[in-house]
Amino acid sequence: MAINADAAGRSFGPFEAYEVTRLKIAEFARAVDARSGAHFDPAIAKAEGYDDVVAPITFAAVISQIHEFNVVTSPEVGVDFSKVVHASESFEYVRPI
Repeated sequence: MAINADAAGRSFGPFEAYEVTRLKIAEFARAVDARSGAHFDPAIAKAEGYDDVVAPITFAAVISQIHEFNVVTSPEVGVDFSKVVHASESFEYVRPI
């Protein structure tokens, strides 16, 4: 079964808010071997011009995948993961996470 084209443009959600915490940032930074002190130490992050610790640039994928799950598992959309190939993805950042 192909993906249901009628689902294009449909809005999913609202979803529960995702709270970004220092702990989640630090866990992710360790998982991806991001070594900047700005991911772990608020003082270092502030010295680098941030308000608090800052997430690695790829952290947005965590939030995205949580919400994408609701879409791709919807029977109405009809995604067959045995036929899915991930080609590309991009994010537009307006401020640090």
